[in-house]
Amino acid sequence: MTFGEIDGFWFKATPQAAPISLRFTFETVDGSTTVYEKTFPEADIQENVIYPLDAGSDGADAADSDGADADSDNSEDNAECSLGEDIGPHGELTVYSPTPNGGNCDLPWDFYNDKSTITMFAAIPKNPGTDEDAYDSGANCARCARVRCSCKQTQYHGACQAAGEDIIVMLTDSCPSCPIIGDIDLSNAAWDAVTGNEGPSRYDGTWEYVDCPSEFASGNTKMRFKVISETNLTKIGHRS
Repeated sequence: MTFGEIDGFWFKATPQAAPISLRFTFETVDGSTTVYEKTFPEADIQENVIYPLDAGSDGADAADSDGADADSDNSEDNAECSLGEDIGPHGELTVYSPTPNGGNCDLPWDFYNDKSTITMFAAIPKNPGTDEDAYDSGANCARCARVRCSCKQTQYHGACQAAGEDIIVMLTDSCPSCPIIGDIDLSNAAWDAVTGNEGPSRYDGTWEYVDCPSEFASGNTKMRFKVISETNLTKIGHRS
């Protein structure tokens, strides 16, 4: 987000103890950080009054020094990071399901039951009419993607670096809650592998389309017809 999107903050009720110190840290997708902090004596705290986050506040000097420290921390993390450079658009890695049953792609799961797709799958951004739409009305269903946890972490510095590794997933669903093209929502098994078995969270990541390995699809090419009744259209898919 940009700093200008935040107008201020307010107290719903008077805190039980004063003085009270507040600290806000704003991080953007490019890794820059702005810090605002202020200490309120008890006499200065009023309920339902907006306190603006203005330039020249108590946080001005802190923003300069803490922002520099954050950039320094990022640089140190990146210098020690063994995960490699971003391989595609930068976004967030999230986790959503242990099994792929259903999904907007409506893939034939009986066919994939004995393949890696049943555990290593993902959903991609669905934002029709924008440049952030990877789903593309299902055109990218059943493609595969290489996913990497990014060295450029804006929130959790050092994430994935203990045991994370590149993974391959099949794209089996759309993610309407993924706002940017670099986002990808992973299966439980995919998340465990790419992060090195770290707990569910939101890590910075990157991904790219790749050819599907044989463990995801193999054999003779087959055709599958799907009738879309509401539009009287027929969708044709293929699998190998």
